[in-house]
Amino acid sequence: MQKEFPEFSFVFQDQKTDDKWKGVGMRIDPNKLSFNYVVPTNIDNERVGLFLQSLQRFFSDFTVILSQNLALSNNSQTAWFCDIVPFGKDEVIRYLSQKYKAKGLIAGDSGNDINMLFGDFPGEAKDYIRTAVGGSQQELLKEINKFSSSPRDWRLLIIQDKQVRMYVETKSSKSSNRIGPQTLEHVIDVLERAWRIFGKK
Repeated sequence: MQKEFPEFSFVFQDQKTDDKWKGVGMRIDPNKLSFNYVVPTNIDNERVGLFLQSLQRFFSDFTVILSQNLALSNNSQTAWFCDIVPFGKDEVIRYLSQKYKAKGLIAGDSGNDINMLFGDFPGEAKDYIRTAVGGSQQELLKEINKFSSSPRDWRLLIIQDKQVRMYVETKSSKSSNRIGPQTLEHVIDVLERAWRIFGKK
């Protein structure tokens, strides 16, 4: 693929980085291939589209998930995370929902969570509380704003003809410093209070 697209550069995680993550207790998933690819900003979108088609063809039995890597992007280049996995996050939730009748809180913070947060799952839409946690990347927030640009944290979105409830931690929130875990704690607290007030009626 490097020969077919010589203007693209690829950044793979080296063994030293893997060892660093293992040293702090992170597990390296043997079923997942992750890398960054960097595209010069003067490359047209058609060329990028051809690259993505080639990537999907090459890994036709897998799910290719892309999200923007802001840390490596600048005025001269745009960088992307690429995860190649057996199943997407939305497919996993769909499987668990069907097999175990599971439902509950779904949370994400980046572009690779878009399919999951906007997925169509078994049961009623109200069975799933979708959450964009504090510190979410602009790529995800822009996608959410296509359906609702409301400044409110709790939003009602229409996705695939279903009303979907989503909590979006915004900078205008009362506690805008909340990040992932703190956002989830807040959402669970709100849901518990709502259940105490309305759930028994």
